[in-house]
Amino acid sequence: MRGYPAENSKDSVQSAKALRINVLSQYLPPQNNLFKTINASEAARSLNQLLEQVALGDGRIEIVGTREGCVCVLVSKTELDALERAISILSGTAEAQEMRELLGRIASAASRSVEGSLQTQ
Repeated sequence: MRGYPAENSKDSVQSAKALRINVLSQYLPPQNNLFKTINASEAARSLNQLLEQVALGDGRIEIVGTREGCVCVLVSKTELDALERAISILSGTAEAQEMRELLGRIASAASRSVEGSLQTQ
């Protein structure tokens, strides 16, 4: 057809790459200050600034408390929604169903093994 590049032409390959980058950029966090880690005291002092930074799409912030294992991540609502949407989409795939079935078989085998070891005690 006139006006359209050939399917395997250089223009069509470049267009496909540009489209893929455009689509991916909607779901990937920005590359500047992507992941930052700060302690809870620092987060408390600058919470409003951190909220604005993250809400405007400037990465994620890991906040570490004083207790062992006390860690959380500040992400924007937009990023959380995108992650939840991706999980929802992926959970409906055949691969996800296969993983659920495999996990079910593993859990069943593990419980039979535990039951067997309890009966021998």
